[in-house]
Amino acid sequence: MITICNGPLTGRGDQALVIQTAEGDSKGMDVAGILETACYYRANMDAQADTADLATMRKLNKILDAVEKPDCCVVIEDDQYEMIRPTIDEIVTRSWTIHAPSVIDQLEKYENGCADNCDSCDSGD
Repeated sequence: MITICNGPLTGRGDQALVIQTAEGDSKGMDVAGILETACYYRANMDAQADTADLATMRKLNKILDAVEKPDCCVVIEDDQYEMIRPTIDEIVTRSWTIHAPSVIDQLEKYENGCADNCDSCDSGD
């Protein structure tokens, strides 16, 4: 299992990274948001390439279940995270080109900063 703190993602110089919601509003990107985006992006790319399979869709749905919970930390299986991590890298590189190294560094800090204890939530209780 991997526990990832759900914190905000910012670019170079703490530049806020935002996405546009379905309602047309701007929303700050956070770890749960990038995981959710990666799931939908991966599912869409697999469908377009005609490589979608039930096992992958089940894993993606389990990740979506985890990111939709109210806890501040996201807890998913290692193999699920490994499956979408390349997708996250692709999304970040395409969406925030100049900010990509900074965003990935933050994501790695969140991956390693929440393992057994999270001071900002009670997900470990």
